[in-house]
Amino acid sequence: MVGLLYLIFALLTLALLIWALQLWRSAPTRAALLGSIIAAGLLYENLVLALGGIMAVGPLLLGLNWVRYLLETLVAPLFIPTFADLARRGGATRLGARPARRLVVATILGLMFYGLVGLVDLTLVPVVNSGAARYVPAGGEVPVIGVAITLAALAFGALIWRRRGWPWLTLVGILVFVASGATAAVARDAICLVTNGTEILLMAATLGCERYVRAATQDDGGADRHQAPRGDTRAHAGADAPARLV
Repeated sequence: MVGLLYLIFALLTLALLIWALQLWRSAPTRAALLGSIIAAGLLYENLVLALGGIMAVGPLLLGLNWVRYLLETLVAPLFIPTFADLARRGGATRLGARPARRLVVATILGLMFYGLVGLVDLTLVPVVNSGAARYVPAGGEVPVIGVAITLAALAFGALIWRRRGWPWLTLVGILVFVASGATAAVARDAICLVTNGTEILLMAATLGCERYVRAATQDDGGADRHQAPRGDTRAHAGADAPARLV
């Protein structure tokens, strides 16, 4: 049953990956590119977890799960610059300044370094939940990267909500925070399932935000083109007046 749920998650992440690539193809923004990379990482993770429903515990499944943790370390932090790019294009122009960009880069590099250091001594042990096998860290894990991503979704999402009136990134961030905390306190075996499900919701909200910000900025551009600047004498000469060639 659990393996089937992860297979459904994999199909959903495949759909998100296709959507992200379509967004990137139509307009190659930073958020669309990073979103495609993140969606590809989520697709691999859910495929490996789905395979745990039909594969026996052994070296192959262990290797696939180790790569899963490596990709999580390198790919998951990319959510943060994705959120930052959406907020910047959504009206928080100060995020385009050099200090803000350096802070974002330092944050994701710090998270990646933290994760890679943890992988050096990582020992994975098999766990079987409702017939689905996977490997988890022997001593448990502190979800530092996940907490950072959730906080970033709340912070940058609030900026987008304030500037553009689009609340869904913030609301999904709140849902991720509440669901993760409640699951950890009630059902430890369901943490992975809930985490992957909320990651899919966060990915969908991110791509939806990308689409919304594009439409909003295009509308702003169209309004600017139709509004004559103050003091422009050509605006009083009529719409059909020819422009002077220089």
